[in-house]
Amino acid sequence: MRASPAVWIIILAAGYSRRMGLPKILLPYRDGSLVRQVAKKAAQVQSAGVMVVANAEMPEVQHHLWDLPVWVVWNERAHLGMSTSLVKGVENLPHDASAALILLADQPEIEPFVIERVIDAYARSSATIIQAAYSGKPGHPVLFDRKWFPHLLHITGDQGAKQLIQASGDERQWVDVPLPPLEDIDTWEDYERVTRREGAIRGL
Repeated sequence: MRASPAVWIIILAAGYSRRMGLPKILLPYRDGSLVRQVAKKAAQVQSAGVMVVANAEMPEVQHHLWDLPVWVVWNERAHLGMSTSLVKGVENLPHDASAALILLADQPEIEPFVIERVIDAYARSSATIIQAAYSGKPGHPVLFDRKWFPHLLHITGDQGAKQLIQASGDERQWVDVPLPPLEDIDTWEDYERVTRREGAIRGL
């Protein structure tokens, strides 16, 4: 049992969307964009704070988040892969951060209660990695105790922390979520399918 842990939410939003061919996180979704939707949901959760790691070559991201209680951190090395955004986020965490919970800006269907369940599981257990699981399939969000911050800082290339999670053994705890697995939006077809399913985009 951890007393009032300071959990920061980090939203990774610095990708180049090469498969999409345009900045996917800025595509319309509900009353804003994909990145705004994820940031709005994260802001609904009680946490120590919400950080958005954005691509320094896409300053317009700031305009999509200007009125939300989030902190934008710019990644100047985004061209070197997803790992640089993880590193940038961890590097900028306050010294008193207990843990970091990772969200992806291209998963707008994330629900606040799922984030809350992961944070609550961390507060109630001794596990140092907490991961949401959809019908037994691990996904996002993933929470890392500060114990793992030095390891996250050494991840390189266009990858997340998958290998680190897999090597964590008994340190990891799954949190079952009664929802279908979250879908990444990597292609235009993905975007159309998700927005059609949600009825989320106006005028289509």
